[in-house]
Amino acid sequence: MEGSVEVFRRFLRRIVSEGGNNNFVIFEVKCGNRKVFVQFAGWRGKAYVLLDIPLYQLSDSEVLRLKKLLAQYPTWKPEELHYMDGSSVESINGYITVDEAAEVADKVFREIFGCRGKYKVNVELNLE
Repeated sequence: MEGSVEVFRRFLRRIVSEGGNNNFVIFEVKCGNRKVFVQFAGWRGKAYVLLDIPLYQLSDSEVLRLKKLLAQYPTWKPEELHYMDGSSVESINGYITVDEAAEVADKVFREIFGCRGKYKVNVELNLE
């Protein structure tokens, strides 16, 4: 399907209004010659989602641009996630409202990963 703020919003709303406590959605896009993705976790009844963007798919300059982009959103609350062994998850992650998250997803694909014009999004949705 074609990527747009409305498409992202529709799926993000589903992970906070359906399912249970292990909901997630992954948006994957082919930008140029690389596949990139942004993932969100959500909980039924919550007004926010957890954004997670693994660092391995970002260059140093993309990480800096992403941090500046996220800082523009009033509801963005960075979070440092850890694995069960106590080591840090190597990603940029934090909590953000659904509406801001939808806008962020589109801007990440366009402004950080460099998708031009209309782009196709593969969506993996899990509602538990």
